[in-house]
Amino acid sequence: MTRNCSRRINYGWLVVVASMISHLLIHGISWSVGVFFVLYLDAFKESKGVTAWTGSLNTACMYGIGPVASLLTNKFGYRSTAMLGGILSALGLATSAFSTNIYHLYITFGIITGSALGIAYIPTISVLATYFSKNLTLAVGIASSGVGIGTFIYPPLIIGLDSMYSWRGCTLILAAITLNICVCAAIIAPKNNPNKEIKPAPSTEDNYNVERVCDTSIFTNLNFTILCMNQLLYCFGHSILYVHFGEYAITMGVEEDQSVLLFSIIGISNLAGKIILGVISRFSFVNCILLYALTITAAGLLTLTIPIQTLYATLIAFSITFGVCSSAFGVLPPAIVCQFLGPKELPTGYGILCIFSAIGILPGAPIAGLLFDYTNHYMGSFYLGGSMIVISGISMVIPYIRTRHRLSHEQRAIDGTDLKKQSLLNVSADNNDNEILTNIAQETDNVNGLYL
Repeated sequence: MTRNCSRRINYGWLVVVASMISHLLIHGISWSVGVFFVLYLDAFKESKGVTAWTGSLNTACMYGIGPVASLLTNKFGYRSTAMLGGILSALGLATSAFSTNIYHLYITFGIITGSALGIAYIPTISVLATYFSKNLTLAVGIASSGVGIGTFIYPPLIIGLDSMYSWRGCTLILAAITLNICVCAAIIAPKNNPNKEIKPAPSTEDNYNVERVCDTSIFTNLNFTILCMNQLLYCFGHSILYVHFGEYAITMGVEEDQSVLLFSIIGISNLAGKIILGVISRFSFVNCILLYALTITAAGLLTLTIPIQTLYATLIAFSITFGVCSSAFGVLPPAIVCQFLGPKELPTGYGILCIFSAIGILPGAPIAGLLFDYTNHYMGSFYLGGSMIVISGISMVIPYIRTRHRLSHEQRAIDGTDLKKQSLLNVSADNNDNEILTNIAQETDNVNGLYL
């Protein structure tokens, strides 16, 4: 029994590694949309508002496909769903290499590739809840650190491949690399039987899963509803930064290869932040909701400072601090969803969160691009994005207060119950003592009677 338990635990950490590599491959593409944005501007000579839709559609579809990915995961299992996403994402990137105008990329790079990456993403993150409970936040932190590694590796890789093979050859090579998601998916399996994938459920169970994904009663949980709005507002501002930050640096006189390096700095800082937050959140005195609110608010305040940063050194400093603060977005929400809804609802709850993330991502970068086209500077764009992130962070104070109030109420109820039990024990003890004293008195009277 102990040996089997040890094997399950060890295999769980192997799944964490596979999930981390999957995150590297998935987010290496989706979080490099700012680099692709620069390449597409140069290749197609379209306005920033028009070109920004490529990256916006890609990331929005990746998150927006969440409920469908959850349904596929419930139907076919973690492994099969992740493999499907890996194959389709490689296909989408390969067809993107043959696009002849920016509107073709809307479909191939934006919709097809983005949706496929989302299909691969949901099972690789939700499978962790089947292996971990106490260490879930740490496991998610390690797995999502692949986001930081991917964001660190991919920008210089894309620029290097572009200089050698053009953006078309670069995209074909990236398609081949993305197929490695299927290799990682082969390792991912449910906890009950790592050597066997979950079988498809019966049709009645399918209907139940559809109802779960589409069930709006989940929004009766106010804390979860606020978390959904948090994701929407944060992703609106976040998409502005990740699409336009590199181009902003170029407008400030920074060379293209140096502007790409800023994304890599954000990525490696994000990696460090995820590990740090994953460890910190394990301490019993740390509240994940409050930690998330503080770090996201800090990320928003940092974004508001971008328009006044004109030196490359200050942009590097921003990239480091923003990368650490924004790491909370990847590592803490799954644990918060489990706290609000329970571990069994993580795939469904996280899929719904992804929809709200997509709603925020979709208009963010294009609106920022239109603001630049209209004003010819990025000041308004980053003020808008930073404000949305700050509001999203502050909004999480409400669930924190509500959760603390509920816990304190439950603790008072427990204390009251314990006090009642103690009172009953005391009364019982007093009664026993009285009985003993009465018996002693009676025996004393009997003895005295004998002497008399």
